[in-house]
Amino acid sequence: MDNELAPTPTAPSGAPLPAAPAWLAGWQRRLSGVAVPPATDRAVTVPAVAASEVTAPSALATEEDFWAEVSISPVLGEARVVESTALREVTFLWEGDEPEVMVHINSLTDAHRHDITPALLERIPGTRIRHISYLLPEDILAGYRFVTDTHIPRDVGAARPGWKRIHERGVPDPRNPRTLPHPLGETSSMLVMPGFAAHAAWDPALPPRHRGERRILRTDPHLSPARTVYLYTPPEAVTRLLVLFDGDRWDALNLPDALDRFGAPGLAVAMVSAISPEDRQSDLPHPERIAAILRVEVLPAVAETLGQVLDPARIIVAGQSYGGLAAGALVLEHPDIAHTGIVQSGSFHFRADTEPSPHAEDPGDVSERLASRRPGPQTGRLIMQLGSEEGILVPQGRLLRDRARAAGYPVSYREVRGGHDFAWWSHGLFTALEEALHPSGA
Repeated sequence: MDNELAPTPTAPSGAPLPAAPAWLAGWQRRLSGVAVPPATDRAVTVPAVAASEVTAPSALATEEDFWAEVSISPVLGEARVVESTALREVTFLWEGDEPEVMVHINSLTDAHRHDITPALLERIPGTRIRHISYLLPEDILAGYRFVTDTHIPRDVGAARPGWKRIHERGVPDPRNPRTLPHPLGETSSMLVMPGFAAHAAWDPALPPRHRGERRILRTDPHLSPARTVYLYTPPEAVTRLLVLFDGDRWDALNLPDALDRFGAPGLAVAMVSAISPEDRQSDLPHPERIAAILRVEVLPAVAETLGQVLDPARIIVAGQSYGGLAAGALVLEHPDIAHTGIVQSGSFHFRADTEPSPHAEDPGDVSERLASRRPGPQTGRLIMQLGSEEGILVPQGRLLRDRARAAGYPVSYREVRGGHDFAWWSHGLFTALEEALHPSGA
């Protein structure tokens, strides 16, 4: 995603622990014979409760012993409370001979783009085991990957191309079975903390509530190249339509299966492909252009397949990052398309006349136009979600929220623990859909 490369979070958990957690220190002593003190944190205000089931053996051990005990990673350790925030020790592990290994936790590691030293794993002397431990929020869900090399420049993230290479070269954790597709690579691993409120729609153990149909449409290239639309239709008559940007990513996440488990009667979903990163950047952050593409290309193709044209009051538009910006702008400025917008991590710093930068502190074009809007009867509403670790996007989102409310738009707003990440967007989408489909219960 566009901002996934660079938002700078301000999290209480952005640096590793100063020393190994107690359970790991025990293993280090047995594996290397080196006395390793356990981690301490004087900022802890509530006594910790040991949560890890990983224990150190009572005699000297081998690497095989270690991996037999620690078969799944990352390892969750003691719970703590620091500055009123519930945190937990999390240890990431890697096995290999590579000279350097770093962990990239989505958005959290972005705080160290100019010096990635706090993301580098240490080796247990005399072994192929590398490790790094953090205190992370108890309720976070985040994607992460490992990057290996003979040498990783410490300032690799100072410029966008270097950080993009980190995204592209990252690989998933071989000891973590939980994965999801990565926008700038193949696969990410998922760190799922105990306090994260997962949505049941993504639980593969649950039976489907109904069976929808997935179809693939191709739009006519009037204003842009022909693009794919993955259309999910429910078994009953269609009464609502969700238009969802970045359709390739959502289809790769198997959204249709989750929609079957969600089982919203009458809800069709049009997952609209971005075509390419270049097309995405030229389309989504420009409200007039994406509105025209929907009017001329996407909605007619969907209507032809459905056999009906839905009223804008029955259409929800949703997106993330640039897609979130597009969803918000369509509701605010083009109510003939959709009356409800699900806005996740909207890029409301975007200005068409400046070089795109997720560090921009000035309000973007949509926010500025909204500031001059006089209150009056409105036809749309916004459901906004932002990740707590998304840096400048958080104050920009709050400003957009306040300006939209001042202009008379109903806006619900929620900040969740997470970064610029499909990991939590996927769950948040269904939370927002519940609100959109049942507004009286919001």
